[in-house]
Amino acid sequence: MSAPTEQQVPSVWDAYDAWLRRATTIIAGSADALNAMNVFPISDADTGSNLKLTLAGIAQAVPDVNRGSLDAIVQAAFYKGLLVLGAGKNAIRLSPPLTLTKSQATTALQLLDAAIGEVTRS
Repeated sequence: MSAPTEQQVPSVWDAYDAWLRRATTIIAGSADALNAMNVFPISDADTGSNLKLTLAGIAQAVPDVNRGSLDAIVQAAFYKGLLVLGAGKNAIRLSPPLTLTKSQATTALQLLDAAIGEVTRS
């Protein structure tokens, strides 16, 4: 007899959390190289640093998110002007346009961060 499914396969949330922590570590160690490679659309030499800070902020916020609060996060983001979709029981899907400026991406992440913060504080 095999073990129950939840013991056989990590939950999507656990898999995401493990991926996020690994990605954060890899990007943190690669930020300088990414900064040096950055040439599109302009050479601003901060892409790696920005990615590192973004992932670190998300990784810091994730443990505080109540897995049952995703609907509340989606709603809070909507009220802040950001459209996101719940995807399953424990994921939020971002749907950016095909062309997205750095400023728009930064604004979207700030709005999502604010929505997550609002839900986790309540």
